[in-house]
Amino acid sequence: MRVGYTPGADWDNIVLTFNHDLWEAKKYTRDFRHNGFDPVHPIKQFTFGPKISFEHIFILLIENDIFNLPDQGVLKYEDQVQDGNGYLLTFKIGSKFGRYSFYNPAFYKNYYPNIKEFDYYSKIAEIFNSEFVERK
Repeated sequence: MRVGYTPGADWDNIVLTFNHDLWEAKKYTRDFRHNGFDPVHPIKQFTFGPKISFEHIFILLIENDIFNLPDQGVLKYEDQVQDGNGYLLTFKIGSKFGRYSFYNPAFYKNYYPNIKEFDYYSKIAEIFNSEFVERK
């Protein structure tokens, strides 16, 4: 299993993997103002660990329907925000692959409390942004 989380504003990527009974989390970051291969500004890789446990993070992600959410563009709501925080989530489990994007989840969660997907998007972003710590 592999889950990639990309918050668009930062151009970072957090990749959570589970392979042969081992969990791993890495963060990849680069200054994307430079196009193409750039040896002066290479991609940096950091090993991340969970604040509590990988199993705890995985349970939180499952509770927030991470593998079943639609792309935000297919939800029926009136668009209120034209800029802000965008996110891309990709995953691969065995031979199955999924991908969806969402943006401004905290705003839309409060503006449309009856659309549960906004709450899930917001919680997933919060999990990836707060449940990991860099390991040295």
